[in-house]
Amino acid sequence: MKRKGRDKTIRQRLFLYFMLLSILISAALAWYYYRSEYDMIWSNLYEKQTQSVSYTIDQIESAAFRVGEFANQICDDAAVRDLLQTGEGVTDEVLDLSDKLDDDFRNLSISSDVLSLYLIGKNGLDLRKGKEASLTDLEEVMTIALGSSPENGPIVYWGSMKENPCRFSRYRNVIPYRRRIIDEMTGDTIGYMILLLRTDIFGDICESSLEYQNVSFALMNSAGESIAASEQWSQVESAAAGIRGTDPLRTKRNGVSYVFFSGISDTNHWKLAVAVPAQAFDMQQRILEHGVLIAIVLAMAISVVLSALFSSQLAAPIHHISEAVEEISAGNFNREFENGGTRELNVLGESIIRMQSDLKAMMDSRVEQEKEKKRVEIQMLRAQINPHFLYNTLNSIKMMAIMQGAGGIRNAVEALGDILHESLMDASEWTTLGDELHLLDQYIYIQNIRYKGNIEYRTEIENPDLLDLSMQRFLLQPLLENSISHGIECGKHRGGTIVLTAKKDGGDVCITVEDDGVGIPEKVLERFARHERPKSRSIGAGNVDLRLRILYGEAYGLKYESVPDHYTRVTMRLKCTVREKNGSNLAGSRAGEQTAGGENGEEVQSSDRG
Repeated sequence: MKRKGRDKTIRQRLFLYFMLLSILISAALAWYYYRSEYDMIWSNLYEKQTQSVSYTIDQIESAAFRVGEFANQICDDAAVRDLLQTGEGVTDEVLDLSDKLDDDFRNLSISSDVLSLYLIGKNGLDLRKGKEASLTDLEEVMTIALGSSPENGPIVYWGSMKENPCRFSRYRNVIPYRRRIIDEMTGDTIGYMILLLRTDIFGDICESSLEYQNVSFALMNSAGESIAASEQWSQVESAAAGIRGTDPLRTKRNGVSYVFFSGISDTNHWKLAVAVPAQAFDMQQRILEHGVLIAIVLAMAISVVLSALFSSQLAAPIHHISEAVEEISAGNFNREFENGGTRELNVLGESIIRMQSDLKAMMDSRVEQEKEKKRVEIQMLRAQINPHFLYNTLNSIKMMAIMQGAGGIRNAVEALGDILHESLMDASEWTTLGDELHLLDQYIYIQNIRYKGNIEYRTEIENPDLLDLSMQRFLLQPLLENSISHGIECGKHRGGTIVLTAKKDGGDVCITVEDDGVGIPEKVLERFARHERPKSRSIGAGNVDLRLRILYGEAYGLKYESVPDHYTRVTMRLKCTVREKNGSNLAGSRAGEQTAGGENGEEVQSSDRG
């Protein structure tokens, strides 16, 4: 076969295979490395920010605790309670309490964060401390600090971030804190302590505790109202609404990517939401992507070099072998072959060397073989003369019987001549069931001469159309021969009945030959069921079974049934096919040609019907 120019050499194929393998491995490793590093970057971010948020919440609760501790110190003072229950107007007790608050205020660690302090009693007491306390409207302070029903609310109340009631303050917003003062005897509310705090009391903690720059944050109460927030929080406040619980959330707002973290305090149940710009982490991701890309390019460059080297080394010995085989196929049987390469290629090379030697020897003997072939053909032609000579001689004997009026001899010779004429044809040729039955009639006629007419033979054809059934030659005659030789002849009376039936079974045809002879032993039946058959020098029933199974498949062939001393029934199953007008068979005669060859030279032993 001429090699096409577009066919790839084995070196090219190996190079492509190595490259494909390298690409797949490099891509898989790069993807694995990228994903693992990517996950590590974000895992570190999440872990670090979660810890930072948790620490910030602790610091916020600590500051809130200090505020509450200061408020409790004032509200639990007996002098304050007495004054709120009995005091009216500006008395010495009020002045003493004011001086005491001044001392406490100066020693307070959060004094810089308290803009105003108010002690408001139901008895009319109005005591204020702080640099902005005297500049505010008390009703406005009461509105933002007490709410609509302060007496029914909690004892301690942290309000959300409100506008500073002091118009002259440099602090725009304040955080109101309220503490109800209760009469220990009656449990009634006798007054309130109100603190207006800078929002920076918590904002400074957030800015100092959170790790990254340009961080936006908001501290919210359980109702979702802001207690403190950074100036940039308004830009991302709507995006933060998607935060659920404390799980991190990454989203974009105004074209900027943020990662949101949150945490909830245990004491006040405040929620701290933090928005960290993701530029720093995106930069790390881009650096990672560039590193992976560079690694892939380097890996591909190395793969190209190694693939070219390995494909060249592996293909070189095969190329030498290919050249040697081409020269041998061109008739050069003296080419020296250099072995080399792997063990498998060495074995192949040695086999080619042996093949070269064998081919040379075969070519040297080819002339002698051609001469021998001609001698064999001449012998085969001579061997064909004998059957034809015998057939022609039988015709001469038949003519002599006619001339002498010996009708029995004429009929016997004529029947034998028909059988011999059929035997001169190839057993793999196709015929019809009708022709085979005609041949069986001739065979039974001759056998009845031998058995003095003691063989009763009849046929039962279910449908006359079955006479056109297409089948190979000599499929039925061996079955009748077995019925006579191993059934009827072995009986006591040397006679009996043979019945041949043919009927359709679905898409198949079943032909049954049944005799009332001696039967078949059970062990022999078991051997026939396994399709075992003895060696024979004639076309026996075992040969028929094998031909049918080769031609139609393992589901076809012969099936034996027998009861000793009663009957033997042999059923042949074959496909239902008819002959075409030109005489060819629809099932195809090629399979039959492959069947008959090699079946000669087999004989059925006397106890076997095969």
